[in-house]
Amino acid sequence: MTSPGDPSASADSSHCSKDVDSKAVNTVARFNIRPYWQAYFRRYHEKPNGVLCSRMSKVLAQLEREYAPADVLARFRRYLDRTSPEWFSVPHFAQSWIAWAPPADGPVFTPYHPVSKTVAVQDGKRERLIQVPVDDPRPAA
Repeated sequence: MTSPGDPSASADSSHCSKDVDSKAVNTVARFNIRPYWQAYFRRYHEKPNGVLCSRMSKVLAQLEREYAPADVLARFRRYLDRTSPEWFSVPHFAQSWIAWAPPADGPVFTPYHPVSKTVAVQDGKRERLIQVPVDDPRPAA
């Protein structure tokens, strides 16, 4: 499911979606900005402008020459998830590269599973709230 401005919705969605040649000689594959651009759009709900695309291409292509592209994209998504739009900076992402690695001793993402809920209980003429297990049949307050 894509939204109207989603970069994956059209083939020629922007000036930023094209491949960018890496500066190395033909031994290095072409750098594709599209997955990074899509991650940016999905996180911030806005298309990156031309200047940002240029910066992203330059910095991320260099990182892809040094590290596995899948690792760069995973860390970039982790950076996006933890950075508000006003603080987003591709050079900062590259400078703080080590900080965006997934934890070595656990899962990358542990979803929250509730174990209790709050319900209303009649106590004489008064109503009070209590914590009960999440599988309690009473509706949450």
